[in-house]
Amino acid sequence: MDKRLLIIDDEENLLFTLEKILNKEPYEIHKATNIHDAREIFTADPFDVVLSDVSMEGQFDGINFLGEIKSRFPETVFIVMTGYGSVEMAVTAMKNGAFDYLNKPFNNNELKVVLKKAFNQAKLLYKEQKYKELLSRDYKFDNIIGSTKPMKDLFEMIKKIADKDVTVLITGESGTGKEMVANAIHYNSSRSSEAFIKINCAAIPSTLLESELFGYEKGAFTGADKTKKGKFELADGGTLFLDEIGDMNPDLQSKLLRVIQDGEVVKLGGHASNKVDIRLLTATNQDLIDRVKNGLFREDLFFRLDVVNLVIPPLRDRKDDIKLLAMHFYDKACKKYGKKFPGFSKKVIKEISIYKWPGNVRELENSIHRMVILSDEDKEIENAFLTKNISKDSSDDIFYEIRELSYKEAKEVILEDFEKKYFIYHLENAAGNISTASKNCDMYRANLYQKLEKYGICADDYKA
Repeated sequence: MDKRLLIIDDEENLLFTLEKILNKEPYEIHKATNIHDAREIFTADPFDVVLSDVSMEGQFDGINFLGEIKSRFPETVFIVMTGYGSVEMAVTAMKNGAFDYLNKPFNNNELKVVLKKAFNQAKLLYKEQKYKELLSRDYKFDNIIGSTKPMKDLFEMIKKIADKDVTVLITGESGTGKEMVANAIHYNSSRSSEAFIKINCAAIPSTLLESELFGYEKGAFTGADKTKKGKFELADGGTLFLDEIGDMNPDLQSKLLRVIQDGEVVKLGGHASNKVDIRLLTATNQDLIDRVKNGLFREDLFFRLDVVNLVIPPLRDRKDDIKLLAMHFYDKACKKYGKKFPGFSKKVIKEISIYKWPGNVRELENSIHRMVILSDEDKEIENAFLTKNISKDSSDDIFYEIRELSYKEAKEVILEDFEKKYFIYHLENAAGNISTASKNCDMYRANLYQKLEKYGICADDYKA
């Protein structure tokens, strides 16, 4: 946590003096001479401690500002300065949430002691606030949904390593929930009250990723008008999660390796190294071993990252979890959009159960949200709204999907798949003409219409 201090007083000479007194202290000091500036500075980036005069002639009520800040930022510690030794004003400030007060003129040592205590208090309040946030977050193990053996094994592994300060590589296809597993590890570790910094290595150009990770000094490059901390420094004491690590370019990989080995970071344009204490979590949907063999990923870095490897199974390998996940996302979506349904129809349950879900849990969640949004309330959800270009399956795909069904269920799925493709074939040959298609199928028009409605086939889609 940065030690950020805001000093507010309308006497510029006093502000200058206070900054000079505290120049050797580990504080990032900002100053304001009026209420307007103080609000602007604070809104842009909140402070750990505020040292403020109680009253400034004609413009400032320190007590009201104290109440304003404490209501919006309860973790900020407020110290008031009184110009005339007013005990009554100091007591009022303390009742309104001030941590302490100082009478002007005050002793320099007294100022330093009070500030030291204030920053210690700020650290405690920060941790307390983080714990409160944890209680309301969905990062507990039971929010990673799964009842199948692969998921139970994954839960056990997370429990074993969460509180052990080891580097973890999380692998799995896109949409399987790698970030959620990283959340579970961090929030069940001894670092849970400290920073959890995430960055997607594939989402940022490699030229910018280096400065994002390591930070930069003022003047390091065009546009670097101030010194900026990188993600490593921001995560100091906590956890850094590097998603899509497989997309990092080789030059940056070597710099990452040095940070892991030495525990030190050098900003771009700088020379001094800064010690960092982080827990590193990484994730990828790529085969890193294959990338190592092809010279795209450093072998030494791979072994540094692969201390513990958590593999998240794709949804197609844990089909028994699909209904469980679907109901979880259904409940969330209904609450989010304020809608009510009797549930899913048998047809929809069958469709989502046999679908391969190439986009995994993320695709399932999006599909459930789409069903809830597009379906009419007060009746069962009848349409699964699956992505058409993905859900068209070959005969081999159908076998893959039915292999775990009972004979009766498998037979029904195969017959329905055959019927659907049979009618589409004849509609295509008849250029969407129902009369011609029904004649070629040797069935009445009304019966063909019923079949097309059953399978959601629109004849107009096949008209020339």
